[in-house]
Amino acid sequence: MKRLLYTIFTIVLLCAQQLPVRCIENYSFINENQLKEGEQKAHAFAQQLATLSNNSQEFCEQNVTQQLQAMRHQQNLFKKETSYLKEKQQTTQLAQNTPFFSFSTAFTSELWYGANLELLNDHNPYDNYSFAQTIFDIEWKTRRSQWHEILQPVELKCTARFKGIMGNVGAYTQSSENFIKIGKALTETDHSHSINRLLLWARELYLKYYYNDLVPSSFFQVGIFPFHIGHGFSLGDAHYIGCTLPGQMSQNVVDQFRPGALFSAGLFDNIVTLQAYAALITTKSESLSATASLENAESLESGHKAYRGPFKKNLVMAAQSIYDIARDPSGQKVFNVTPYCIFQNDNNTALEFPNDSSHRLFTPGISINYQAPHLSCSFEVAHNFGSQSVKKWDRNQRVNMGGKEVNDHLFYIPADTADVDFDQATFVGSGATDPDDFELSTIEILPQSISRNYANGEIFVIAQGTTPETYNYFKNSNTRFRSGYKNKYDGWMVYGDILYNITPSWRVGTAVGCASGDNAPNDLEEKILLSRLYEAGVTVPVYKDIDKTYKGFIGVQELFEGKAIHSHFMLEAQKLIHFIFPSTFVTRPTFSNLIFWGLGSSYHKNNNGKNINAQCNIIAFLNHRAVEKNYSLPLSDYWAYTHETFTNAKQADAAKKLGLYLGTEYNARLDLQISRDVSLFGSCALFIPGKHYTDAQGKYASLATQIELAGTDFSGIEDEPSKYDFTLGKDTAFLLSAGISAEFDSIKWSSRTTRSKRPFAFLSTPFTKKQ
Repeated sequence: MKRLLYTIFTIVLLCAQQLPVRCIENYSFINENQLKEGEQKAHAFAQQLATLSNNSQEFCEQNVTQQLQAMRHQQNLFKKETSYLKEKQQTTQLAQNTPFFSFSTAFTSELWYGANLELLNDHNPYDNYSFAQTIFDIEWKTRRSQWHEILQPVELKCTARFKGIMGNVGAYTQSSENFIKIGKALTETDHSHSINRLLLWARELYLKYYYNDLVPSSFFQVGIFPFHIGHGFSLGDAHYIGCTLPGQMSQNVVDQFRPGALFSAGLFDNIVTLQAYAALITTKSESLSATASLENAESLESGHKAYRGPFKKNLVMAAQSIYDIARDPSGQKVFNVTPYCIFQNDNNTALEFPNDSSHRLFTPGISINYQAPHLSCSFEVAHNFGSQSVKKWDRNQRVNMGGKEVNDHLFYIPADTADVDFDQATFVGSGATDPDDFELSTIEILPQSISRNYANGEIFVIAQGTTPETYNYFKNSNTRFRSGYKNKYDGWMVYGDILYNITPSWRVGTAVGCASGDNAPNDLEEKILLSRLYEAGVTVPVYKDIDKTYKGFIGVQELFEGKAIHSHFMLEAQKLIHFIFPSTFVTRPTFSNLIFWGLGSSYHKNNNGKNINAQCNIIAFLNHRAVEKNYSLPLSDYWAYTHETFTNAKQADAAKKLGLYLGTEYNARLDLQISRDVSLFGSCALFIPGKHYTDAQGKYASLATQIELAGTDFSGIEDEPSKYDFTLGKDTAFLLSAGISAEFDSIKWSSRTTRSKRPFAFLSTPFTKKQ
């Protein structure tokens, strides 16, 4: 009979352990009696557990084991409930003293001055910057706790931003650039407009729903909000960022975060957190004007329509699992491991023309973080897979080049310089063409598809009239038709840092990172133009319209801010663009083909509620792989219609390997809090170039950059080389900034105590005395 009773008792306990922990929602305040009652229950079960353990030999081993497990589980449930009651009590007491809504503002005004930041060339006096910038953020947020509800499951947040450069109200309110077509020709530069008023826009806007009150990491979030993985190299927050010059790459200057959705689930008492994230970077499928855009007319792929088509989007998806291997109750000691994977699919990328390629990237990686009271360190590694698919394309376009409408990949000999028999100077030697006889064709062949029947570099005759004297002799450029090919991705990155607290005020740290690099896998614009019509006897350049593997690392909207070191030039130390995506900038923040190692120290002191922060850093930069200098072409050569300037000397100069050492950065920053809400700050930075820039000295900025800079020149004097001397140098770059910031937070202000004496109380003394 006794054994039967214990068996029934065991079954009841086994059923009870499958029930979830009771969630208490229908009370407004937890008193001490309930806490004591929970503790007494836990103590009673502990005694029963001890008694059962002492008498376990009277029963079969299997039943006793099941009973012990059930008793221990039930004891853990009571412990959790007791802990939950205490947490509810603390939350309720806190909620009674704080408002449901919070409101805060942040204002920053700063002065910037920089020299040689882009071209590193003292001989270019225009490479200097000076401006004053203002940032004003307004944040409204609902708090999770209320006095009448223990936990509020919904959280809302809205951050509006006002940002502007004083005297240039349209700096951050420009429309996106677009191609402009006049008649049948494209203009040389893209066109955009700016709004000449200062605007306020949404920087952050989201809804967050906590579907499990017991687990703070279990929530669903949708809207515009920051989300990065690891240290921001594989996936960062740089969605829309107003970066006017190096030194501004930080999360504070992100003007708008990515729109997306995040699902997070905390499991096993928050030991494991699973997160799934999806975001939309760009979309071109929102209207008829977007889907019916005729941008594929030059595509040579069979069956491809001229219009863009639907479902053209740039999507990014990510998943990570955060494992808290060790965490003490105070939270001061944390050790977690986070494996992750990132997938990006963009089926409307622009390599040379809109929608002429697609991009698919898959990046798995792992991040490890350890934090103790005096030491913290982290490590991250990731690898790229995927590919870039480049379409077959006809490069020839009608363009307005130097004030003259021409075909940019079709040459001709006018009818008055040759005849049907080719008995004039069209050929020299044995079948060798003389480029001096050809110039870019101003004639439009009709129908246009006729010229596509001839191969690259082929000469053909087309009658433009009824008499032989009106015959013209045409030649397709050597680079008119691009073959379709695929670049496979095989890049990688690794990063690690250590931060140590020497004293409560002093900290020192070091960080090292490496991202694999490679030469540009696609032909650059300069090479395509220079090799359109080369001279006889010149070494024919090797074209890259073949399948290949790109070993440089590719990230998604990278944005890095480390704890151990701080850098102004971290991702912008490379002035030569050798990456897979084209850019009109001389410098851009991309973590690729870069090795860096830095040392940093910081000092923090609190003096009567006022903080003083100071930090200084030294960082060295190198290329992971030596890259080719590539072709250097001034704008005056670009407007020369015969292009006989492609020589063996230019080919040898383009193949020159640049040195690995990029340079060294020194920087310092000081923040001084002069009151509870107002702070003064200042920073300075130096970048001393290395052998990489010594070898690249004299190289012209990209043609796209030169064309953009020359877009305001209407003089018609385009053959003056000195006008377009946008060349790289090896001179030191430096940057200075200083400003003032103020913050207002309704929560902090509601908890403030009145000063014992007002600052100007002595002024009111004569007026408060009794007469």
